[in-house]
Amino acid sequence: MKKILSLLLIISMIFSTNIMIYGAEDEPSDWAKEDVMDAINRGYVPEHLQNNYQQPITREEFAELFVTAIFTDRNESIDSCHFDTKSGWDFQKLTPENVLSKVTTTAYFTDTDNPYIRVANILGIINGDGNHKFHPDELITREQAAVMFLNYFIH
Repeated sequence: MKKILSLLLIISMIFSTNIMIYGAEDEPSDWAKEDVMDAINRGYVPEHLQNNYQQPITREEFAELFVTAIFTDRNESIDSCHFDTKSGWDFQKLTPENVLSKVTTTAYFTDTDNPYIRVANILGIINGDGNHKFHPDELITREQAAVMFLNYFIH
């Protein structure tokens, strides 16, 4: 009887720990929660990336997050200006679809057709590996993220 009770106690402890860990991964850390919620409220974070905050991020997810933040910021700047739309002065919101419909490029990746990755490539943020591969499912490294930031803000 003692063995059964001990086993049940151990099993319940294991499962309750996993539940707590799983729940913690789905929430931002306390130190980041306010900033993460601010980024979400501003539209910088795509809806499907608004979970699993404790998990590493793939190259594809980071590219989508980066392009979404850039376009949201630019669209807010456009919205803050007052244009005379009656006389034809109007601007379309930046979306990957709008960019891809207006820009032609010979650059391509054979391992993804994600529009955010294509736009990031057009903007010069990403380049791939030189063999027409982006490796979207690989985790991004800090050095790769730093190069993407530098490519956008400096080059």
